[in-house]
Amino acid sequence: MQDSTTLTAEVRDLPPQSGWRVVETTGQMSVACPCGLNTGFIPAPDAARIAQDHLEHPQAPRV
Repeated sequence: MQDSTTLTAEVRDLPPQSGWRVVETTGQMSVACPCGLNTGFIPAPDAARIAQDHLEHPQAPRV
């Protein structure tokens, strides 16, 4: 299986402006990979580091 990490930013809703939805990021991200890695929401700098480390040092294949 090819590791392929996906980072997802957490956002929260703000009051609408002129009828448009407004969101802002919380500074948290999650990292997921088809191999089963899923960190849940963690601080963005940690998520970026984990995603990079995961791609550079893939884990042994699962049985």
